[in-house]
Amino acid sequence: MDEQSAAGRRPQGPMVLRRVPPEGRRPARSMAVPDLDAADGIWWEFVDVTAASNLPPAAVALTRMGSDGCVTVSALGTRRADVVEDYTDLLRALVATLRSRSANTVIVHSADRTVVQALLEAGFLTAPEADDGDRYLIVL
Repeated sequence: MDEQSAAGRRPQGPMVLRRVPPEGRRPARSMAVPDLDAADGIWWEFVDVTAASNLPPAAVALTRMGSDGCVTVSALGTRRADVVEDYTDLLRALVATLRSRSANTVIVHSADRTVVQALLEAGFLTAPEADDGDRYLIVL
């Protein structure tokens, strides 16, 4: 890691993506954009495995898998919402995890510039049939 990127990030241990336990869903919801009070699906948290368990995750995502293997990401959130790298790290971990769970496509709708930049850096493409240009996908 170069000096510039080291200065912009806090030191951290190995990061893992894991399912959010039921008791952790309220804090996960509060980090997500959009804030989804009653959303169902699978909540994921991207955490430093060496951090204290009472600390919030670095990032969260809410997914729903369709019967066709297509996963829709309904919400994303990071502690540092304006840092592209945080979203990119989350998306890469999420794609790897979903690939191992037999997903074949991941779709994310977002118009947020930071999220869109992270999606593109993580390998997502603008969906060809997206009329509004806010739909991104990656084929696994």
